[in-house]
Amino acid sequence: MKMFVLCLVIILTATILSLANSESTHNLEIQGIYDNGNISIPNSGKIFHKGANNKIHIDFKAVDEKLIRIQVEKDGKVVLKDAVNDLSNNVIYEINLEKYGKGEYTVALTTSLKRKIAETFVIQ
Repeated sequence: MKMFVLCLVIILTATILSLANSESTHNLEIQGIYDNGNISIPNSGKIFHKGANNKIHIDFKAVDEKLIRIQVEKDGKVVLKDAVNDLSNNVIYEINLEKYGKGEYTVALTTSLKRKIAETFVIQ
């Protein structure tokens, strides 16, 4: 009986530790996040990918550090600011710039080490 209880405790502990250390995926309805392979992006090491219909995809794996924030500015005004520090590094984050209209956009990423990564996109 003691052996059974010991095995049960070990199994439960291993399960709890495994769940605590696993990365969870979140479904943000603000823009759309894909973590299940629905978006096909070539593994070129690029962070930003401009897709069809003025959608920007951000590949979290291409960033060496943990991302904590995504911010989009149009004409100097912030149109989107999203905390992403709870997302895994396997995420492809999608921003639909078309919903903000024509113009020049700066998409800025902030890493956990406060490093800024930015790229400008023009929607005509």
